[in-house]
Amino acid sequence: MKILLTGGSSSLAQQLIPYLSRYADIITVGRRHCDIYFDLENPLEDSIVDSIGNISVLIHTAAYFGKSVKDNPEDLLKAEAINAIGTYKVCLLAEKLKVQHVIYISTIFTLLDRHSPFFNSYALSKKHGEELAAFFCAGYKIPITILRPAQFYGSAQCKKHQPFFYKLLDNVFLGKTIALYGTGKAKRNYIHIDDVAQIIDKVVRQRVVGTYQCLHPKNISYKELVQTAVEVCQSNSKLKFNPDQTDGLDNIFSYAPTLYQQIGFEPQITLAAGIKDYYKNYG
Repeated sequence: MKILLTGGSSSLAQQLIPYLSRYADIITVGRRHCDIYFDLENPLEDSIVDSIGNISVLIHTAAYFGKSVKDNPEDLLKAEAINAIGTYKVCLLAEKLKVQHVIYISTIFTLLDRHSPFFNSYALSKKHGEELAAFFCAGYKIPITILRPAQFYGSAQCKKHQPFFYKLLDNVFLGKTIALYGTGKAKRNYIHIDDVAQIIDKVVRQRVVGTYQCLHPKNISYKELVQTAVEVCQSNSKLKFNPDQTDGLDNIFSYAPTLYQQIGFEPQITLAAGIKDYYKNYG
């Protein structure tokens, strides 16, 4: 079996490769440190198709997350060019390569209402990417799986995409006082990147098709996150709350274990275990 992995230098691709390479030959494509150069903003060249050869499975992990905290027109255009139109180009590539299974790694944020304060150009463009991929693959009868993971953590590269999460962990490690808005009860859902990699691996091997969410079974509050980190790290950090500020909004989703029941696997790594692993490799 040969598997084509887009965004081959991404944190998820790097976590996934050791699992896939047990039974398949892996070809990575992307702009940096990959087997074949492939830029989603460029036209799809026939030379790329010729250099890849026969592929059984294509896993699309490449994405653009945005450079600014607040969306701006340039970020939106780039997000659409990569996450939406770029995904359509990947599907074109899949059809040219006669791929038997496409797996698109999307995000749980595609389920956000457009009025949500958490809805942004990343969520919008990934939603468009889902729609274009599903439309194309239905037309060409290519089996497709769309996976919607929660925010993942657990590798050094994840840090740039979860700055607040890792800032809290780092401040605990350094013994700093942690100040949270309100009572610190705003909830999030985080899934360890190794659990995501194992889920994808099982989807490939069992050839599961469909659209599924990939959440951790347990939501956590920022208060729980800090308390867990303090306990794991045995830190002297103190937690204080700012009553003058209201608690942030929850950003969580209804848990549906449909995929996990189908593949016989549920996320295994607890928050404490994930944080312990991070601190073990800290710095």
